[in-house]
Amino acid sequence: MPVMGAPAPVRKAVFPAAGLGTRFLPATKAQPKEMLVLVDKPVIQYGVEEAVQSGVSNIIIVTGRGKNAIEDHFDVNIELESFLDQRGKKDQLAEVRKHIPGTRPEMLITLLTYCYSVGMYDSRDIEWASRTDRTIRYICAGVRPEWRTLRRFRRNHRDIIRASLIHVMKQTWAFHFETGEADYVGYEWFESELIHEFTETAVARLDIAALLDRADTD
Repeated sequence: MPVMGAPAPVRKAVFPAAGLGTRFLPATKAQPKEMLVLVDKPVIQYGVEEAVQSGVSNIIIVTGRGKNAIEDHFDVNIELESFLDQRGKKDQLAEVRKHIPGTRPEMLITLLTYCYSVGMYDSRDIEWASRTDRTIRYICAGVRPEWRTLRRFRRNHRDIIRASLIHVMKQTWAFHFETGEADYVGYEWFESELIHEFTETAVARLDIAALLDRADTD
């Protein structure tokens, strides 16, 4: 129980990172000053780590144009994580995942595939549904993904989400048959006759999501 008059614990930290870094030119001409490496990690990571160690659970980094490297640094990188996992580099994998929000790639792929399949495209609506929709809450498993995270993940992993949507459509098509009947009808026929239609549908749904997220293109 909090003590009367005691200051409330700090749970949110805001890092202003929208400047041009002119004092560090030419080093910051093509790289944000916050991403300059000190020993073995970007400068901004030291600040984030200290905030987390102090009990901060909500970190906001205010960036500007040309600062995508900061977002990418704290975002999921499926290809890198898969590479490290396959090579058995567990320590490096843990370090890469250390300060990424609790939104694992598998969950985000499942979440966006489900939402796009049922006609929910706007990342803001999906974020809200993670609090109110029983199925989406189950997929998220207690995590509430922020809409910018969803939008960025779709942009960075569009091909993976498209393949997942096509797979769901394929499985849905197979459910129209009795057990084993889909194999009899032939998945080869599916690949030749329906794959183009389902690919176009998946691409169209991703385009709608990009449009509703106020992005003309991914």
